[in-house]
Amino acid sequence: MKKFVIFLVICLFVVASSSVCLAKANTLSVGGVFGSFNGEGISTTYGGPVVHYGIMDELDIAGRYEAGSYWGTTLSFLTIGLNYNFYKVTGAVSPYVTAGFAQVYANFPGGFESTSGFFYGVGLNWRLVDQFLLNFDFRSHQATYAGFTLNATAISVGLMADIL
Repeated sequence: MKKFVIFLVICLFVVASSSVCLAKANTLSVGGVFGSFNGEGISTTYGGPVVHYGIMDELDIAGRYEAGSYWGTTLSFLTIGLNYNFYKVTGAVSPYVTAGFAQVYANFPGGFESTSGFFYGVGLNWRLVDQFLLNFDFRSHQATYAGFTLNATAISVGLMADIL
């Protein structure tokens, strides 16, 4: 009887963890992020919408629009990249790696500049329930604008919901 109970508990754990997998193939998730952006003498908070689409269970494509202001300058990042999720290792809490491209817009006193750059980082997803996901993200941005190269880190927290 004891072996049967252990077997049943293991089966329930497997079913429960697979039912709350973090990345879902063919699933569209939308949400918002709020965070802090620091680097090259710039320190600001930012926020914006985020969209994820699960290409397969482990891989999703993610897009973000993030904006923040400092010293009269508004920085906006439009990013698109890939996230590789390690959900099979951890169940409902999933680490991931991310990398992609960013289009940076700087609106500063006396001018406007736009340039492309890239980002890479790591994060942690936590599927709260079947449709909602809490996201913690740490990434490094790099771009050149207004005559200097911007190397900065961004730390954010977000909440997403599956809509399709």
